Amino acid sequence: MIYNLYVFDRAGTCLYYADWHRRNKSENLEGEFKLVYGMLFLLKRFLTATSPSQDGDGSFDHFLTDTYRLHYFESATGVKFCLLSHPSVPDLRDHLLGIYQAMVDTVVKNPLYKLGDPIECSLFKERVDQLISSHPRFAQ
Repeated sequence: MIYNLYVFDRAGTCLYYADWHRRNKSENLEGEFKLVYGMLFLLKRFLTATSPSQDGDGSFDHFLTDTYRLHYFESATGVKFCLLSHPSVPDLRDHLLGIYQAMVDTVVKNPLYKLGDPIECSLFKERVDQLISSHPRFAQ
């Protein structure tokens, strides 16, 4: 089961949020966005600091808890994509790459979109919903 998606810019602003099968709805989404971005930022710092090699960049693609799996992709421009799912859902990196490509095609190339603004493009939302709902474990 796939729960929700966050897209952050490099400054930590949540550009896009969607949820599908989330049971525990947040009453303060702005606070949640700050917590999620802060956790991602600190996790990358921790991984860099504890890396056994000097050139460790703190990159990761997912982490697992008892209650969820966080799938993560960061673009070369620093846009962060974070999907939360049930722990049994396998790697969603291809889906995150698909969401990134949909963002480039429908948002970034849109001359009316100003970088850093929330994403309100209906075509992007449709593409995200199609990508996520096409996963075999979407509602399981």
